[in-house]
Amino acid sequence: MTSLELIILGIVSEGATHAYNIEKKVEEKGIRERFNIGFSTIYSVLKKLEKEGLVVSEVVRQEALPAKKVYSLSHEGQRVLREEIKKLLSLPTSDLSGIELGLMFSGALDKEEVIESVNIYIGEINRLIKECYRSLTELRDVKGIERLLLNRRLAFLQTEKKWLSEVITFI
Repeated sequence: MTSLELIILGIVSEGATHAYNIEKKVEEKGIRERFNIGFSTIYSVLKKLEKEGLVVSEVVRQEALPAKKVYSLSHEGQRVLREEIKKLLSLPTSDLSGIELGLMFSGALDKEEVIESVNIYIGEINRLIKECYRSLTELRDVKGIERLLLNRRLAFLQTEKKWLSEVITFI
């Protein structure tokens, strides 16, 4: 199961919903930037999940508004979601990030190009750190897991920024 499929499945598991609400949840949870999820992506993933029997849909008619398709989790979808979440929570991944892959093959660039590119990356990290602080300030009432996830993201970004400063000194 791809990360995008798991994200959509997870959002649908929170209660029957339609694609526009999924779009809003993606935005609220800060997922968009990390996984590049657009509205058309949501529809194609929902279609695939429905074909695989992980979600079911129902067309709901609304007075004076167009009908909308509402998605909910099937029993199989619930089973698969639980299995995937257990895997994610119990097994650290060793996937290479883009920066690791780029550094691994940075010999193809001049030293100046590597430093310039890493500095651009650090600039982007600074922007994301500010975004995390903004989210934490604006979402003061957010508690529990969502706040912990924002704090984890912030700590990760700060650690990565420090590590990249060491990388630049090494280069």
